[in-house]
This record gives sequence, structure tokens and C-alpha cells, in this order.
Amino acid sequence: MKDKSKSQALADINQPIYGVWQALYMSFYSRRLYVDVLKRWTGPGWTYLLLMLMVLCLPLSMSLGLQLKHHIEQDIFEVVKKIPTLTVINGQASIKEPLPYQIKNTQGVVTCYIDTRRDATSAEMYKRPKLIFYIAKNGLMFRTPIFQLLHSQIMKQDLTAVKYYSFSKIKYEVIKGPALISPHINRYLYLIPLALYLLMLGMFFPIFAMFFLAVGGLGKFVSRFILKTPLSYAQSCRILVISITPAMTVLFYFMCMDKVFPLSGVILMVIFSFYFSLGVLAYRKEAMQLSRI
Repeated sequence: MKDKSKSQALADINQPIYGVWQALYMSFYSRRLYVDVLKRWTGPGWTYLLLMLMVLCLPLSMSLGLQLKHHIEQDIFEVVKKIPTLTVINGQASIKEPLPYQIKNTQGVVTCYIDTRRDATSAEMYKRPKLIFYIAKNGLMFRTPIFQLLHSQIMKQDLTAVKYYSFSKIKYEVIKGPALISPHINRYLYLIPLALYLLMLGMFFPIFAMFFLAVGGLGKFVSRFILKTPLSYAQSCRILVISITPAMTVLFYFMCMDKVFPLSGVILMVIFSFYFSLGVLAYRKEAMQLSRI
């Protein structure tokens, strides 16, 4: 019974004091957390990495998703709804409105140009780089729009990627712009943030996992020869994952607020280095105190 109690006591000692949820916020200030991570946690810390990304990707995906939804609604759907009634007879289109007929988006940019007096030509699309729809007498030209998000273009426009749809097979058809947009489609647009969230997790987790596996050896080198604290490879990966939390939080905050600037990388590296050193030195201090007992 005594041996069993002793084994149970040793097992309790080796149990982590803090869990992954507590580590999300304690990584900003607690030396005891870093000591616990290095002494009692096991593995390279993938569970914590996944949880951290799940939390950080949520506001970013919501922000980007809602912006993208707004662009799709305003730059595509609203423009399509304003297209006048188009009558196609034997492959020849016409409208009753004066020509050329132009439709602008909410920013005042012409994104739809209609001129059924002449045949479609790609020259008109090249002349108007922000044009999305060009409707001519014999067909429709379409170009994927640019969506500007977070100082970058989520869809890079290719001026040569113009799709052409001919009216030649249409004998008789009346096309109305509002009828082209389903009244229920807005429901599906709310899935964009969820799709972006899953996409971010699927992209970021393997990237960061490979990154920490790659720099785990560098972490061992820095802790051993600069901070004078030998660590195992798994310990190095764990402390890297935990200590990058504050820097990752600042990075995702900058991205959500659209505040990324040239020196932000330097700031993030300083924050990361500070918390990595804080964790390793706290562990070294703890080890030295135990050696004196």
C-alpha cells in the first residue's frame, strides 16, 4: 500500500499544474506557467498550438469574411441587379435604354458596361481594368473582380483572364438582372466567415507545426549556449509554442485592425525573444533552487 501511495504521489507531482486553456492568457505574465510547461508538459505542444490558432483565427476570419461578403454583395450582386432587361433574339442582344449603358458600384467605379451596337471585343476590357461585366451584341465578357482586404488583394486581377460567353445559341430569351440573383443566396454568404476560418486553420496549423519542428534545434542551441540552460528537443518545441503566443496575438490584432506596418516584424521578434528568454530563465532558476535543496 505504501508503494502504491508513493507511486500515486509521484504521478501527482508529474501532472501538469496548468492546462492549455490557462496557458492562453498566463503565457503573457506567468513564469510559473513556463516552468510547468518545461517540467511537466509532454510532447511538442501541438494541442496547445491548435487551440491557440482556433482562438486567434476566429476574429480574423470573421473580419475578413464580412468584408468579403460586403464586396461580393456590393460589387457583383448589386451591379447585376441593376442590369436592364436584355432581349436576345437569334444570338443578338438589345436593350431599350440609351447606349452605351454604364453601371457603377458603391465607390462610383464603372463595373458593368453595355453596348449592344457592336460585337464584343477584349479591347474594351483592357481599356477599363476595373470593368467586371461587358455586354455586347453577340455575347458577354466577365472578369474576376479585385477584392481589397488588409492592404492586399485577396484576388489578384489578371487582365488577360477574361471569360467570354456567346449568345449565338440563344433563339429567344429575355434576361432580367434582378432575376439572375436568387433571393436566398444571401444566406449562403454568411458561410464565408466559417469557410475562411476552416481554411485558415487548415493552412496555419501545418505551417506553424513544421516551423516549430524546424526551429526546435535552434531553440535548443540558444537555450544551451546563450541562456546556459540545456533543453530536450520536445522541451524546445513546447517553449517556442508557448512563448510565441503574445507575439501571435499582437500579429493577429494588427491584421484584424489593418495596422500592419514595416517595423511590425521587428516588434514581433522582440516580443517573441523576450518571452522565450523569460521562460527558459525561469526554468533555469527553478532548477538551480532545487539543486540547492
